[in-house]
Amino acid sequence: MTAGRRTTILCVAVCAILARSWTTANAQDANGSAGLSEPVERWLTRALAEADKLPIADQKSRAYATASLVYAECGDSAAARRTWEAALRLAPAKGFASYAVREEVVRAQLAAGDANAAKATADGSDSAGSSTARECKISAYCGIAELHSRRNDQAAARSATDKAMQLADRGVQEAKKSEHGYMMKGAVAKYGNIARCQVLAGDLQKAEATLAKMGEAAQAKWPVVLAQAAAMQAEWGRKDAAAKTVSLARERATGLSTAAQQAVGWSAVLQAEQARGDVSGAKSALKAATEAARKAQPSPEVAFVFKSVAECCLHMGDKEGVRASIQDLTALAEKLPSGKAWILQWLVRLYGDLGDVAAAAKAADQVNSSYLKPLVLGDLAVCYAAAGDLQRAKTAFSGMSNKDAEALGWEKVAKRMGEQGKTEELDGVFADINDARMRCAFSLGAAEGLAQRRRAANTSTDR
Repeated sequence: MTAGRRTTILCVAVCAILARSWTTANAQDANGSAGLSEPVERWLTRALAEADKLPIADQKSRAYATASLVYAECGDSAAARRTWEAALRLAPAKGFASYAVREEVVRAQLAAGDANAAKATADGSDSAGSSTARECKISAYCGIAELHSRRNDQAAARSATDKAMQLADRGVQEAKKSEHGYMMKGAVAKYGNIARCQVLAGDLQKAEATLAKMGEAAQAKWPVVLAQAAAMQAEWGRKDAAAKTVSLARERATGLSTAAQQAVGWSAVLQAEQARGDVSGAKSALKAATEAARKAQPSPEVAFVFKSVAECCLHMGDKEGVRASIQDLTALAEKLPSGKAWILQWLVRLYGDLGDVAAAAKAADQVNSSYLKPLVLGDLAVCYAAAGDLQRAKTAFSGMSNKDAEALGWEKVAKRMGEQGKTEELDGVFADINDARMRCAFSLGAAEGLAQRRRAANTSTDR
């Protein structure tokens, strides 16, 4: 296998991981937990049956790990435990595939509220001390700290955060010895996650000291960290704490020196205000983020701000706001040649969310990146599926040579169909798929989408 091919496979796997939310809440304690419905259980059973047919162990173990997360988020801790134990048994002893499985299993364990199991899984990573293993451990310990903060066990939260800090400091020291600049950037970035945990544990001074280790990036990162913490406090039902924390985030965002920094800070505040359900606060943050981004010099960070603003407008039902952000992204794409393909992929998704399939297809046609093209075709298939054009959704995958991307695409298509409640159509598409790996990915996506639909319905009822 060539180095380029290995890189592509690993990148696609990372995309699959990032496509799923990092869940630290105890699914059994969360108001949004809806229990394991019969359709979700049926699709998970199908997924595991197809996974057992796969000849490659890491593919099988990843399927089990993803299934365990769905079980946990639905509140079935017993099934989640059985499934994550199987995932760990099947996972390779070390290497990227091992880390990917362990990271997903830790998510499931935290969603099930089992901090001890998550700690054991994190500590069981490759002991050789590779940077990837260390990053997985830092993420796990941050998740453990957040779970303890949710439960008001601040002593345990601080202990987990201290462990993450020790690992992050070690990573920075090792990065200093490396000739690769990206290693230092990645190592230092972990301080932001740790600082968020410290804010949640009530250690504002400690959080500021942690961010100081980021050097010049510290000032700009502070409002982002505060806003992320405020969003989590709001999700935990701690309205007063969230209001206080988001107020601090607003103060920090206002005081930033450059337009780009202000744009990033205000976009984080926007997401926090949405989590709080403060419509007025969200609108003012949206205006500030958009104005700052339009004044800023073109950069990937500014592109992310416009994307975030568009997604928040979608959440608020503001289609005109989405189209305005699409125009901003389209103009920015011409000024950022190296990032144009990524921006086009975002446009495909945004047009799909608006139901403008023709515009989504046009944006997809402009993507020339050999790596991104398969992923974009998957996103385009999701657009077709959401619009009810299942035939085009299926043909979008025809001739795809990248099977990792194809599996991810089938998973995303099924998830969207599940979110829309298209149970009969799901069965029909599944029957037409002949490859076990694709059937497994499709089944996992269907389970995820149906579970998400039920949680959303329960949340709406609670309100």
